[in-house]
Amino acid sequence: MGKFFTREDIDKPNAYDVRSLLNLVPTVYTNDRTITFERCKGPGSKVQVYIDGTRMTALNPSVPDALLLVHVKNIEIMEVYTGVARIPAEFVNDACAVIAIWTKSY
Repeated sequence: MGKFFTREDIDKPNAYDVRSLLNLVPTVYTNDRTITFERCKGPGSKVQVYIDGTRMTALNPSVPDALLLVHVKNIEIMEVYTGVARIPAEFVNDACAVIAIWTKSY
């Protein structure tokens, strides 16, 4: 129910950062300062970012700031869930959309 990016997707020439990958997801719009999910509008709407299972936006950093914590070359898989009904149980909290990033194991 979400959009999955594998290492092969991330290695493509147009995937130079996380924003470039998010631009490939319908209803997600990015620019230099913001990331907007079409289904997440309103004052209580929150997009959550998880990196290796840890919610990075729990202490209220912005989504763009949370995404700066990981370099695109270190991502193994990225999952994007664009609406509440699409979010899997392990990520259900107060989010209307979720970006889950899994990094490479070294």
